[in-house]
Amino acid sequence: MFFTSKILVHNNIAFLKPASIRTLKSSIMSYTYQGAIYSVKSPIKSISVNKRNVAVTDQNGTKLIKFSNINDSKDFLAWIYQA
Repeated sequence: MFFTSKILVHNNIAFLKPASIRTLKSSIMSYTYQGAIYSVKSPIKSISVNKRNVAVTDQNGTKLIKFSNINDSKDFLAWIYQA
């Protein structure tokens, strides 16, 4: 079995926090495209891409975003990946 751990440092003392007890923090991110606001709640469960269409599944369900060109969809994906 493989466990990843996180090392926390406080006053020069290192504490090991096992991955099994860490929790994922959620946050809501908003993306504006052609006047429409798309909200995505992290953590994102899946992303599906088909040329100009991007489907994002988060805790609130699946959202389909249709872009007018491929570069716009790539910009959106870059925004999602850096968040």
